[in-house]
Amino acid sequence: MSHEPDPSTVTQLVHHEDELRDQVLRNFLTLNGFLFATMAFGWKDAQALVYVVAALGVTMAVSTFAGVKVTEIAVRELRRRSNERATTGLTSAQLRQMGGVYGLIPRLYPWKVLPLLIGAAWLAVILVRALS
Repeated sequence: MSHEPDPSTVTQLVHHEDELRDQVLRNFLTLNGFLFATMAFGWKDAQALVYVVAALGVTMAVSTFAGVKVTEIAVRELRRRSNERATTGLTSAQLRQMGGVYGLIPRLYPWKVLPLLIGAAWLAVILVRALS
């Protein structure tokens, strides 16, 4: 009896992890929209609120980045265990090996970049508020 998972099972598990990542990013972006709107209403009159909302935004960005990283590790491990190789398209590793612009592509995937960029935007909000 083999302990290797069936390829169709692995495909379903990878699809499930992708769905989870998409859901995490959707929730993250939606909640950030509400946070930015809240901050805009409190910018003049409720300065302490701006710091609280911005700190919450930074925390959400870090949490989302960690959650997305976990799903990425899970998918990588599933593929490793099943010895499944992609039959179409290029893998992230193959793109990195190509170098140049192609090597940057896997680093610029939205699920990798958005939490970092939005976290940086919230840090900028804190800085701007502190300096004004």
